[in-house]
Amino acid sequence: MFFRYSCSIRYINSKKIPAFEVIESHPDNLTTVVLRGPVESEGFETKHFCEIVIASSIDEECEEILFELEKLFNDSGQESCIVDQSFKLKSGKELDAMRPSSFPESFKSVILSIQENIAKIAKDTIAVFRWRMNLSDFSETTTLRRFEWSRDQSVWNHFNYVLFSPIFHITEILDPIKLPKDEIDEILSKSMKEPVYHELFRESWELRFKNPRSSIVIGISAAEVAMKECIASLVPHAQWLAEEAPTPPLIAMMKNYLPLLPTKNKFNAEVLAPPKSIRRDIGEGVELRNKVVHVGRQAPSYGGLEKILLSVKDFLWLIDYYRGYTWSLDYIRDETLAEMGVNKNC
Repeated sequence: MFFRYSCSIRYINSKKIPAFEVIESHPDNLTTVVLRGPVESEGFETKHFCEIVIASSIDEECEEILFELEKLFNDSGQESCIVDQSFKLKSGKELDAMRPSSFPESFKSVILSIQENIAKIAKDTIAVFRWRMNLSDFSETTTLRRFEWSRDQSVWNHFNYVLFSPIFHITEILDPIKLPKDEIDEILSKSMKEPVYHELFRESWELRFKNPRSSIVIGISAAEVAMKECIASLVPHAQWLAEEAPTPPLIAMMKNYLPLLPTKNKFNAEVLAPPKSIRRDIGEGVELRNKVVHVGRQAPSYGGLEKILLSVKDFLWLIDYYRGYTWSLDYIRDETLAEMGVNKNC
C-alpha cells in the first residue's frame, strides 16, 4: 500500500525553491521525498511543500478497511473526503466511515504509526535542507496539509481523522539557483541529520529578544556541544571521554586542542584555531552564562548578546568544515575568515 504525506514549508521571503526529488531507502519500504514550490493553481506565494510517498506493508484487516473506504469514495463520486456511510468487514464487524472511533484500535495504531514515521522523514529532510542552506528562525507547529493512501498511486484517498502533523516555518532562502541538490541528496542518503548544536543555536537565536538569559545559556551550550561532537566524530576512540567526561574550559579547547585534531578539511594543510575575536566573544559568553546560571545575573544587552551569538555561529560552521562539510565555509563571516588569513574564494 502507498501512503502520501504533504506538509507546508512557510517562508516569509517569497523566493521559490526549485523542486527536487530524493529517493531514500529504508528497511521496509522505498520512500520518495519531494521539496517543491507551489504551482499556479495553489496560489500560495509564501508556502512551499514537502511531499512524501512511502510504500508500506499492512495487515489483511487494514487493507480490507482501506479497500472498503475507497469503494465508498468511488460509489459517492467524492475522492477527497469520507462520506457518511457504514460498511461491514468479513468478520462481520460494522464500521462507520464518519466515526473513526468505530474503527479497530489495531487499524488506527497502524495508520498513525505510518503517519508518524512519514512525519519524521519530513522533519529530518527539511532539517537537513535548512542546515545545508543556512536557514534561520525555524519554528514548528503541528498541522497537517494532506495524508492519503492509494493501492497503485493513480487514485489517492484522504484520511479525514488524522489531526496533527508538522508544519514548518522558514524565514530565509538562498538564491534558488545555488540549490545544492546533489549534496542534500547525499546527506539524506547517508541518513545524516542536522547536528544538534545547530538546533540548539537556532533555539538560542529565537530567544534573544524575549528571553535573553535563556538565549545566552543555550547559545554557549551549542558551542560546547559542537566541540564535543567534533572530537567524538574525528577521534572515535575518544567518543566516551568527549561526551561523558568533564572537559577543560571551552576556550582552551578551541585554542590548544582543536588544531591537534585529525580534521577532514584543513587550510593549507593546517588546522587553524578560531581567531582571537571569536574566542574573546565566546569567552565573554561563557562568563555571562556562568553568572546567569550560578549567580542569577541579568542577561547582557541585545547588542552584546547578538555579538556573542554571531561568534558562536561562526564557530559552529568552522566545526562543520573540520568535520568534512566543505560548503559550511560559505556561511562563516568574511571578517572572521580574514582574521584567520583565509580567502574562501581561492
